[in-house]
Amino acid sequence: MDFQIFALIAFASGLPFFTGLFRIRHIARYGFMYLFVFVTLGFFNDILSYLIIMRGRSNHFNSNVYVLMAFLLLLAQFYMWNKASRRKYILLAFAGCWLWISDHLILNDIKSNNSIFRFAVSFIFLYLCIEQINKLIIYESKGLLKNPVFLTCTGLVIHFSFKAFIETFNFYEWAFETQFAISLNIVMVTINIVSYVLTSIAFLCIRARATYFYPY
Repeated sequence: MDFQIFALIAFASGLPFFTGLFRIRHIARYGFMYLFVFVTLGFFNDILSYLIIMRGRSNHFNSNVYVLMAFLLLLAQFYMWNKASRRKYILLAFAGCWLWISDHLILNDIKSNNSIFRFAVSFIFLYLCIEQINKLIIYESKGLLKNPVFLTCTGLVIHFSFKAFIETFNFYEWAFETQFAISLNIVMVTINIVSYVLTSIAFLCIRARATYFYPY
């Protein structure tokens, strides 16, 4: 696949960003601001990565910084949806930061393509998403397909399921020197687009007089 076309497809992250801008008042008022900042950060990191790569340089440094910020923002959003579990999210935040430091500053170089943090974080968010979806099925069973929390978590489950899978190959350099690696990246981009579409729909579904916080 031509790099320019691949990059344009990757910029599909602009879809939830611009949708979020359109719905920014509802997003801010009903507690989805961390999710919007998460989406915004991802969009601008894609742009930055594209510009860096076009100059023949590696985007590993900015991507490694991005994954930590994205982790904390998304974790904060899950806390907003489950404020009774404050201790759990604080512990997850500290554990994630420790793991990021170990992966990028102790065991590896921050300017290299590291996978330990990404692999572990994928499972953390799979757990949080599935837990959230279970709560919604039990307590908010009606109108799930219009529930922004359900739509967001569904998109994240799709994203992080394949992300965990692809990061297992990143531990082996040989796996990313073949056509197989290209195929994996194409599938990852396609899955990301599905996730972006679901997040965009989620922003459009945020409405007044709806319950988005779960104190249990």
